[in-house]
Amino acid sequence: MRTGTPNKNRRSFFKTGAFTGSAVALGITAPAEASKTQFKRKNPSSAELINVGILTTQGGHINSIWGPLINPTDGKTRLTGMVMTHAWDIDPESLDNFAKKFHTEKVKHYYDMIDKVDAVIMADFSSLFSNHDLVRPYLEAGVPIFINRPFASSLKNAADMIDTARQHGTPIMCSSSLEYVQAVDSIRHALPELGELTGYVADNAMSDYATHGVHGIYFVYACVGGGIKSVSYQATDWTRPNGVMTFHYKGRDGGDDFWGALQQAYRSGSAWIKVCGKGSTSRADGYKNDVSVERQMDWPREGRGDVTDSAIWLPMIHAMQRMFETGAMPEPYENIYEKTQMFMGGFYSLLEKQGAPVKLDIIPSEWECPRDRKPMEPNHYPKGFFS
Repeated sequence: MRTGTPNKNRRSFFKTGAFTGSAVALGITAPAEASKTQFKRKNPSSAELINVGILTTQGGHINSIWGPLINPTDGKTRLTGMVMTHAWDIDPESLDNFAKKFHTEKVKHYYDMIDKVDAVIMADFSSLFSNHDLVRPYLEAGVPIFINRPFASSLKNAADMIDTARQHGTPIMCSSSLEYVQAVDSIRHALPELGELTGYVADNAMSDYATHGVHGIYFVYACVGGGIKSVSYQATDWTRPNGVMTFHYKGRDGGDDFWGALQQAYRSGSAWIKVCGKGSTSRADGYKNDVSVERQMDWPREGRGDVTDSAIWLPMIHAMQRMFETGAMPEPYENIYEKTQMFMGGFYSLLEKQGAPVKLDIIPSEWECPRDRKPMEPNHYPKGFFS
């Protein structure tokens, strides 16, 4: 089976010194260099919808959360400027059910939506070990694409996708809905008031580390930014709560290094963070008065349907739509890679170093997430499928 255009040099990403920019050190979502977009609006007020292809139809996100918000079902109203028009999945039954539910056209091959859609959503976590193969034709064709968390099963595969996207000017996005909730925006606006940062504590609701522990990683990254030197993860079992992660940050603007702690607890649908800094006023003994800011992201419990849509799901979906329409990524390639380093570093710390801190730059690029425990599905695609 074909995979798109011929293979290019995908290792050049490591040679570009891509992670030296201030966007990483400060966590600033600077405009990405990618600007290619398939969608063209007739005029700023015209009513065209962005045609979106769905790459893999299994999993709860696209079936029960994002899908009904993009192609309204069950009495919902249209809340986006997108429409799902085409879909592919390796499982014919899943694809049939999805196409009937959302009135999409089925395609035969995973690469068949090129020239049919304006953008693509790669939704299924079960395809994690094959993400880089599935999305490559679209990256090489310049089709803007959202790739569901945690992006890649290894740093090599992450670099493969990012390098291909960079070479072809293709906008990509990999996010958690927690990155776009109001609490994150509030924290980011409060950071300058804290002065030199001295650390943070946070917690996150998780089921297992791979699918929902990553929410917490993306949450603290969105709040505080990057510049991480090392990560640790201690837990009895990564497929269950509870566990704790630490992140060692480089000092900013000549300040001292600082640390953050993330508890991977079980509290359904919640995230919390308290960020501390030295402030700007000094005491008589010469030390500055410590200051802090904290915010809680709670899952709406009343009027769950519409309130949850507005508070939790739609902010990320609208960010996705903006990228599809404008070609401007919500964060640069470097941020996506660093978030993947943090995720992979947690696994590497727990499984290879007994929970000890691991420097991000020493994680072997070909070291993969564990394949042998649910929810991982290493044999989701038969051997030779992408050759």
